Amino acid sequence: MATVPVDLNRGRTHQLDAPGSVTVSGSFAVVLENHGAPTHVHLNFDDDLSQVATLGEGNHYVEGATPHEVFVDVEPISEPVTGRLKLATGYGTETKYVSVTVEPGPAGKPPVEVDEALGKPNAGKSSGSEQPDYVPLRERAEEAIPEGPQLAVGAVAAGAVVLAVVVGISIGSTAVLLGTGIVVGAAIAALLLSSE
Repeated sequence: MATVPVDLNRGRTHQLDAPGSVTVSGSFAVVLENHGAPTHVHLNFDDDLSQVATLGEGNHYVEGATPHEVFVDVEPISEPVTGRLKLATGYGTETKYVSVTVEPGPAGKPPVEVDEALGKPNAGKSSGSEQPDYVPLRERAEEAIPEGPQLAVGAVAAGAVVLAVVVGISIGSTAVLLGTGIVVGAAIAALLLSSE
């Protein structure tokens, strides 16, 4: 990605050093490098450049020693566009203009690379492991429903639990609640034993 280098505070406070003109292809970055005290920098585009280029934010606080990169998103264009980038520090006391020519090129942020294997069935399968064949949901549901004795034990256990809870709540005595706990425990044990 192309960059526009800008030096801040190199010789004196609020000093701006930038190239007079640059040519970029597609999106680019303005790299603000501060050589002195922390400072605020304001960036914006003239009308011509603002038609195709977008800054996420115009005001930037730049500390010393670490370059500050400002991404400029450029829309797809079919012909070159030339405009001016305005840089200002010291609340406008120091201003610099850079003539920017944007040529047709890639637009937007750098693309995210996606592994083509993710678009193929069983992409997550490792070479040594086998995954089961696809089973329709209806068949899986039919297999999950118990048959014969399991179904009968399950129905009786569910009915016993519901009845025990209703009786335990309505009577409210300690002995009945203890009995309810025993019935619920027996029903759970019956379900566990029937599933083996």
